[in-house]
This record gives sequence, C-alpha cells and structure tokens, in this order.
Amino acid sequence: MNRRLNLLDYAAGSILRRYSAHLPVAAVFIIVVFLAASVILTLSSLKKEAANILAAAPELTVQEMSGGRQTPIAVDIAEKIRSVTGVESARPRIWGYLYEPYAGVNLTLWGVDEITGEKMFSGDFSFREGGFYKPGERWKIVVGEKVPQALNLKGRKNLTFTDGQGKLKSFEIAGVFSSVSSMLTADLVIMPEKDLREFFHMDKGLATDIAVTVKNPAEIPMAAVKISSLCPSCRVISRTWMQRAYEAVFNFRGGLVLLLWMGCLVSFLILLWNKGAVLSGLEKRELGILKAAGWSFEDILELKIMEGAMISGASFTGGFAAACIHVYGFDAVLFRPVLFGWSVLFPSMNLVPVFSFGPLFLILILTVLPYMAVSLLSAWKSATMDIGELIRGEDG
Repeated sequence: MNRRLNLLDYAAGSILRRYSAHLPVAAVFIIVVFLAASVILTLSSLKKEAANILAAAPELTVQEMSGGRQTPIAVDIAEKIRSVTGVESARPRIWGYLYEPYAGVNLTLWGVDEITGEKMFSGDFSFREGGFYKPGERWKIVVGEKVPQALNLKGRKNLTFTDGQGKLKSFEIAGVFSSVSSMLTADLVIMPEKDLREFFHMDKGLATDIAVTVKNPAEIPMAAVKISSLCPSCRVISRTWMQRAYEAVFNFRGGLVLLLWMGCLVSFLILLWNKGAVLSGLEKRELGILKAAGWSFEDILELKIMEGAMISGASFTGGFAAACIHVYGFDAVLFRPVLFGWSVLFPSMNLVPVFSFGPLFLILILTVLPYMAVSLLSAWKSATMDIGELIRGEDG
C-alpha cells in the first residue's frame, strides 16, 4: 500500500515538473471532451423538454391541408370525428404564431376557454404571479415566465400586438406562469378563444386544428385511419409520430455537429500517437536514473499508468465540467443555432439537466483509453531501452 502511495506521489510530482510538456495534450483533451459532452447534454435536455411537451399533447391532431400547406379547418368536422368508434373527444383549437419584430422573438398565441384553463393550471402549469383571467373578461392574457423578459416589459402589465391587418391590439397581463417544460412556456401567450379568433380574423366556423382524444391507446392507429377516410383532405398526426419526428430532428442536428467533432477526435489521436512514439530527452534521462536506482520494469509501467490516469482523468473531468457550465449555465450558447434550429427566435429558456450515461461513457472510452494506451506504449519503450541510452537523453 505504501509503495503505491509513494508511486502516486512521485507520479503527481513528475507531472508538475513537466507540466509544459503535458499542457498542450491536456488542453486538446479538454476541448474534445467539452465539445462532445456539450452536444450530448444539450440533445438529452432538448429530448426531455420535447417529451414533457408531448406528454400533454392529444393522441391525434387533425389538420386541414390545401396545396401541401396547413389551412384553417371547419369546426363541423369535430362532430364527425366524435362519431368514430373509440374517440373520446374532439376539440377544435385556436392557436398560431406572432413575430414581434422589435424584440426579435416568435410568440405562440393560444386560445383557451375557462374550463380548459382550469384543467391546465391544476396540473403541470402554475402561476408565479397573478392568476387566470375571469370568465367574460376581454383582452386579458396570461404569459410564460420568459415572455416579459423577452419583450422587455420592465414590470409593465400592458402590451400591444399588431394583427394580420396591421391594427394594434392592446392586452393586459393577468398572470405569469411556469411549467415543468421551459420550452413550452418560454414563448407562450394564452388568451380567451374569442379574443384570439378576433385577433387572427378567423371565422367562427373555422379553427386551427382539432385535438382528438382516444379512449384506448391500442385503437389510435385504427381511429386515425377512420378519421382520414371521413376527411380525405385532412392530415392526421399521432403523438407517437411527433415523438419520432422530434427524435429524428434532434439526432440529425446532433449528428452533424458530432461528425465535425470526429475531425477533432482524429487530430487528438494523432497528437497522442506522436507523443507516445517520441520520448523527450528529459523524460528519457529521468527514466534512466530510475532504472539505475533499481526500479523494475513493472514499477515504471505502474508509474506511467498512474500518470496517464491522473492526466486523462483530470482532463476528462475538466472538459465535462466545462460542458455542464456551458449547457446549463449559458444555455448551450455555442450550439444553439445548430441544435435549436429556428427556435433561437424564441425567448431564452433554461435547459433541464439530463445525463445520458451511455454516450458519455462512449466519450470516456474514445478519449481516456487511447491516452492510457499511449502512456503504456511510452512506458514500454522506455523500460526496454538500455540504461546508458536513457541517461544520455537524446531526443527521438
């Protein structure tokens, strides 16, 4: 035990004595881990946010299509959908997007009646200040917790939006809410359906889409087929399909970034190989003196393993810690344009920490194991060299 502690102490001292030789490799090591871990942590958090959103989504969403584009759907279709076997409810919804040019953000406007609002705010939604608008109140809204900051309201309770006809509409903020998903509440503005219909200039017989609830999850595919036959011009989207779409989009974007990261990894491995293939003169002299002092082949191997473990462990920990600070402290600012896509126009949101140990373990294998292998290669070369050659310390 004392022998290993002495070896560990000597290995730490050796690293500190030759820190200038180890620093370049350690810096590249940290950067490689930082880039890969940042992408993986960001993707894991985004997938978790998407799962939180879709958990409250309807089993089926019915949209009217014309020329390959979504158009308002007739409210009467909801009555036909309710007649489909297995369908529990079919509710027309009014919602849409509004770009606020002065703040440079996209807002999601959602029309919610009082009954639906009570259900929402008795579940995952909760008010941080104020409350829900009362039945019959006009032009009052409740907003997500990031909206006041994004619009720079500075405590003001009134704001003005421009509708599709260029007319200004004034709204009063009744409450500010949050939920388990910051992605959902970051850009959300909720108002009475009547007000939103008037703001969008949408006829009473039309809606944005229809949310369908199915009693038995096993009947969802059959219900979707029946609804499609009832309304051939409609597109029926299942919650499962949306989950797969989110997964595919996030994996595709993350794959692009990781593909570029592979170039950094290859450069890192080449640097490691060069380091292991060539021993510096100072390192040779030190190992030669150790062999002359009676150190065995096993002692030198164990010393180099300890040095490699300490450097690679510290570098991996430093890179991973930097990635956590980057993702959860600065909202993955370096990768937002790539991984978030057009949602960078949203108000900023806080990513929820989610750790995927499988991908992180893969990074550990791809970085730490090669470094340890190079350390062993270097130790093997030095341990098999003649003492006189080592003490002369010629580079190469």
